[in-house]
Amino acid sequence: MKFLLRLAVMVVAGVVINSVSTIHVLKAGLYMERVINHDSWVTFKGIGSKDAGPMLRAAVATRGLFANGKEEAIYYLAYQGGMLPDLKADRHYQIKGNAGLPAKWWSITLYNEEEFLFDNPDNRYSFTNFNLKTDNSGHFVIDVSPVKPAGANNWLPAPSSGTIRLAFRIYQPTAELHDNIESYPLPTVREVL
Repeated sequence: MKFLLRLAVMVVAGVVINSVSTIHVLKAGLYMERVINHDSWVTFKGIGSKDAGPMLRAAVATRGLFANGKEEAIYYLAYQGGMLPDLKADRHYQIKGNAGLPAKWWSITLYNEEEFLFDNPDNRYSFTNFNLKTDNSGHFVIDVSPVKPAGANNWLPAPSSGTIRLAFRIYQPTAELHDNIESYPLPTVREVL
């Protein structure tokens, strides 16, 4: 009986250790496939193509179902210096850029830490190049925060705690953007101190 109990404990321990190791290997594999555009956005070059490695395919299968092919869309996540692109929900961020990216259309969407849309009184979940308020030269500022800042023209409400993710989707990009996903000048994401 003691032998069976020891065997069961060893099997359970092996499964737990193996699961933790597998998660770390998957994260490390994804880390190697990422592409950083300046210091605000991270993407994965192989999404939607035969060039995607096994780690990226696994990530898309679990978190990015129905992702378009690479010719149809480019997907970025806001990135602030760490391996995971989580931002603090209780902070104030500004996304600044030019609405005239070389693409059919684009959107920036906020997700809560469970990776769902965040219910808010303004029913505002994203901005696109079609519903942004811009200046005369096409430049915009999107404020991301739990409380609307004074004078904010484009406010994306955030939860008051936890983490958030900002997803930047660019649809039908031109070759100019598609071929330069690492270096094309995209909007910046900065914390307002």
